[in-house]
Amino acid sequence: MYSFSVVLLCILQLEALRFLPKSEYNNSLQVKTTNGFVQGKELATENGRRFLAFRGVPFAEPPLGDLRFRSPQLPKKWDQVVDATEDIDSCIEVQARRTGFQLAGSEDCLYLNVYTPVVKLKVKEKNLPVFFFIYGGAFSEGTSSSSLYGPGHFIEQNSILVTANYRTGLFGFLSTQDLASPGNYGLKDQRLVLLWIQSNIRYFGGNPQKVVIMGQSAGGSSVMHHVVSPRSRGLFNAAVSLSGDTLTQWSNNRRPKSIAEDIALSLGIPFENTTKFIDDLRTLPTMRLQEANLEAVFVHTTLLLLDGLPFTPTIEVVHKDAFITDSTYNSLKKGDIAKVPILMGTTSLEALFFAGLFDAVRPFLFLCDWSPAILLTRLNIRYTWQKHLVAKMIKKAYFQGKFSSSATKEELAQYFSDILFSRPFTKTAKLLSKHTDVFFYVYDYPIPAVKAFYRKLGYFIDTHLKGCAHSEDLGCYFTSEQRPKDIKLSDRDLNHCRRMRKFLTNFAVFG
Repeated sequence: MYSFSVVLLCILQLEALRFLPKSEYNNSLQVKTTNGFVQGKELATENGRRFLAFRGVPFAEPPLGDLRFRSPQLPKKWDQVVDATEDIDSCIEVQARRTGFQLAGSEDCLYLNVYTPVVKLKVKEKNLPVFFFIYGGAFSEGTSSSSLYGPGHFIEQNSILVTANYRTGLFGFLSTQDLASPGNYGLKDQRLVLLWIQSNIRYFGGNPQKVVIMGQSAGGSSVMHHVVSPRSRGLFNAAVSLSGDTLTQWSNNRRPKSIAEDIALSLGIPFENTTKFIDDLRTLPTMRLQEANLEAVFVHTTLLLLDGLPFTPTIEVVHKDAFITDSTYNSLKKGDIAKVPILMGTTSLEALFFAGLFDAVRPFLFLCDWSPAILLTRLNIRYTWQKHLVAKMIKKAYFQGKFSSSATKEELAQYFSDILFSRPFTKTAKLLSKHTDVFFYVYDYPIPAVKAFYRKLGYFIDTHLKGCAHSEDLGCYFTSEQRPKDIKLSDRDLNHCRRMRKFLTNFAVFG
């Protein structure tokens, strides 16, 4: 059993843009955006391909003070040159690792990164495909840092990569289910990035009519929410969702107001008047909200199969900034979606990534033995006799008819992979395919070096069980400065990854 401790990492409040001194101006590295000039840095990939990196470009006003728990606001224009040469802090996050829960990030975090293979921007080349990648992290953590999501492979495929921070956890998805705090701020941050791309990417050599929105895990779920939401129509031309969709029980919280009330109890703030409650939250120090965020993530993650994650996309009341106003299932069924090509992929055994947590969920499995219908969570089975029959079939199929609490790691990995990923993902693909082109694949190429890397980062991945784990496919798409030099991909792995990247680029170009 793991003991969970809290490790406080650096939490900064940087309330001003980073401007370069005039002595460091370099016109060849500057781009004029709709808000003002930004200056990046020339870098090179591992294979020597030169590219320009613009890191820390503001796309919204810092969501501080009165802007906390509100839709993102466009940034004010600036007269100086923004320093876009280094990574910016992540948004506030709760990192779940084997060593415990760690707090990191800043509220002043709404910045994006642009990596372009066009090193002479004055040439006016404006036709490169653009990938906007949305990171995962259970809607409670994540970063756009180039040290984890390096652009080298995209550059070598002659594509532009855009990554961006978005608000997660309590700061990004707290909802009172009324106008006090409608929620979905993280998704609205992402939408503002898409708007920024439409207005600015041509200045970096990109084609705003060749934008591919791509995400993994919670980022993949975010992608599918953009596919469904009318608010994102026309902002992208293709979508790639890896291991995430809108029908998974972890990606949509059905009782957000109850979570908000739990936050109120944790902080000792009255909840009866939700407008006053949110106003009170806006005055609190970041650290107090961080502590409440940590408690909610820790407690509700253990109840994942029953309630979903605590802070996720949710249905909003109807208002002018609403991002989701109907169940995504209804939208998928009606075909009320963006009619763009969609590429969907899962790994062969997603739950291997979380295998280190299996012992922690065994108390839940004891409940399943006592009440087998719990195994049917969100399967929408109406009659008791049907629930009894299906629960019996599930126990036979996954646990050889034995008590689920005594299941092996292999059995649990298969069950959780299917219930949390494969089943809802397949359902989503079938619904989408009635209205647009869908390409679906299962990724089954385990790479030991990638598993070892995730283990080194502190994740709960099991490196011994057979199968391809959640996030393992990302090892083919991104370079990472955090990967130790002694963890290397074999020549066979490298050739495989080159094929995967070509496959992805062909989808972006040809659909």
